[in-house]
Amino acid sequence: MELSCSSCCVPKLNLDEVLTLFADAGYAYFETFTTWTGAKLDAHEVDRADVKRRIGDHGLRLSSLNVENFPAETEADYAARADRQRRNVEWAAELGCRQVNFKGGARTEEDMRALIRGATDLARFCEDLPVVLAVGNHHGSRVQGPGDISRVLGQARHPKLGLLLDIGHFHSAGEPIPPIIDAHGGRLSLVHTKDQIGTRSVPFGEGEIDNADLLRRVSSTGYDGFLVVEVEAEDEANSPRYVREARPYLQTILDTIDA
Repeated sequence: MELSCSSCCVPKLNLDEVLTLFADAGYAYFETFTTWTGAKLDAHEVDRADVKRRIGDHGLRLSSLNVENFPAETEADYAARADRQRRNVEWAAELGCRQVNFKGGARTEEDMRALIRGATDLARFCEDLPVVLAVGNHHGSRVQGPGDISRVLGQARHPKLGLLLDIGHFHSAGEPIPPIIDAHGGRLSLVHTKDQIGTRSVPFGEGEIDNADLLRRVSSTGYDGFLVVEVEAEDEANSPRYVREARPYLQTILDTIDA
């Protein structure tokens, strides 16, 4: 597995501040969003050539891009959203990023059907692109537990669609994580990890999540993609330090697994 760091760790920093922090911390890859963080990269809002230059100047590459989800909405709104999604998938490919994710959404039947439709349509659009998609679990959302995952991956069955395994959100939902890894290991497309006490994010090594055991189990499935670092601590002033400390902590675990 290769480490990447998410801009959600420092959501108030702009793109250049994030790139500087992550590069100085020793990361080679980063993950970001098309919405909400200061380092957001929406194809419709940025100077593409300038963004590519700035990323390259910092010696980083984009591992994965989180795009907006598919809510229940009118046909006209769906068509507009689907077009934005397609443009952002193409933008990810232009950046050399091969992984696009979506998660969240209201925990309703209507929103679940909207997700399955949107995921299916976007996966078909990706058939001729060097990009794969992942639907992620998120505590309190329509994809929270193993049953939700089975439904989405079962009904939106497409080789371009896999699972974003979010360890922190499964922990928040009280879901036993090893059985989920065992059941869906063949569909893993990306892994996000945190350390937590209950639902509260804490620095790695200070919480309840046994990342060493879980990542060993993930590795045993044959997964060798990105492991994305997330630290969304309450004391945001210390977040840059937690980002720096996370890399050697997790890299030691990965090196032990590979030994």
